[in-house]
Amino acid sequence: MKKIFVFINLVVIFCSFMMACKKQDRTFKDFIVPGGLTYIGKAKAAYANSGKYRIRLNWLRGAYPDIVKSRVYWNNYRDSVEINIGVTDDTIRVLIPGLDEQSYSFMIRNFDEKSNQSLPVEVLAKVYGDDYQRRISNRIIKASEVDSQGRLLIKLVSADMTNGALKTQIQYTGIDGGIHMRIVGPLQLADTIVDYKVGTQYSHRTLYLPDSTSLDTFYTKYLIEKTISQKINTGL
Repeated sequence: MKKIFVFINLVVIFCSFMMACKKQDRTFKDFIVPGGLTYIGKAKAAYANSGKYRIRLNWLRGAYPDIVKSRVYWNNYRDSVEINIGVTDDTIRVLIPGLDEQSYSFMIRNFDEKSNQSLPVEVLAKVYGDDYQRRISNRIIKASEVDSQGRLLIKLVSADMTNGALKTQIQYTGIDGGIHMRIVGPLQLADTIVDYKVGTQYSHRTLYLPDSTSLDTFYTKYLIEKTISQKINTGL
């Protein structure tokens, strides 16, 4: 009876070993294609940062010590850039300038010293430029007036957050004669400047971020506000 029990245990262990080998073999076959071509590890967690006529691609090397370089392709493989990868490099970043304003599909491949390559990893990205610049506009000032205490009260319309309005900069002259800057957030509809020098002009511009990954901020031109009415408290 004891021999039967030992035999059954050996059979179970053998079957488990064979299943593990088959699983490992399947994993290995993921990097082999018929004919003997070997694929090395591909780029991990790849993503792009958009920008103004440029793109930055980022990815992880992963646990593949044999990788010595990567190549990024775009425009249907007509354009490419090569990046050498050191043995200690873990996070890979490459900045590609001089791009047209449009959407792109980038393909990343890794290579080892024997020119074995990885499967491609696609990263979609968008480049912004003058077309986007023409779509953005300065946030509108609905009203601006000086109260009886000499404070400048500014009311603004809602920011164009659909196009990426980030904040509004207000530049004004202070009572000390210096030029000062205030920042108004996209959800803020009013602002009060307590150190404003009465009788002077102020200007404002709006900053835009095309998307949350963008490397570059876009700016509208400064718009000067000339008409400021002054409220006088007569006590009536």
